[in-house]
Amino acid sequence: MSADPLIAHSLGEVHLYLMVTPCPGCGQGPLVEKRATSDDDQARETSELVAVVEVVCRTCKFSHSFVFTIRDGSDADQPANASPINPGDGPSRMIDVGQWITLSGMIAESAAAEADKLRARMLKIEASHCLGEALKFYDDPDNDLPPPEAFFCEPSQARFREAPSRFSRRRLIDLRATFPSPTGSRR
Repeated sequence: MSADPLIAHSLGEVHLYLMVTPCPGCGQGPLVEKRATSDDDQARETSELVAVVEVVCRTCKFSHSFVFTIRDGSDADQPANASPINPGDGPSRMIDVGQWITLSGMIAESAAAEADKLRARMLKIEASHCLGEALKFYDDPDNDLPPPEAFFCEPSQARFREAPSRFSRRRLIDLRATFPSPTGSRR
């Protein structure tokens, strides 16, 4: 089991983290959730939920547990199209900028293969939210690229070194504009 809990904004962020995290045993994956438990009493008292998620690797069958602290980031004043992944303005502490871009691409591919139009639309909105989460790392309005601290893992850093233009803020904004808006109107 992980020593320190990972800090998440929502259960949705936990799910996406598991989608993009390689197996701690073989480095491959994907990880599949076996079981999740939570401390509901603590959540009532502190607005934090501690969740333990047991996963198994589809490749090597290695079992592992992750501990997450899910902080209540809800805010009644959030706009209707605020991301259900992280309704706040701050970036993720678990998923880095490159992983958000990867998740957006994975989800968009699933949407393209989806026969059910409503399900495809929902997946495209989720892909858009992932790009929105990536854009939360761009804290310097004069720089089109993310700062070094936006990268938590070596694969994302390597992809950035190989093709920094894929991380252009303008590119991500333009790509996000191709997805439907959760409210039905353009952003």
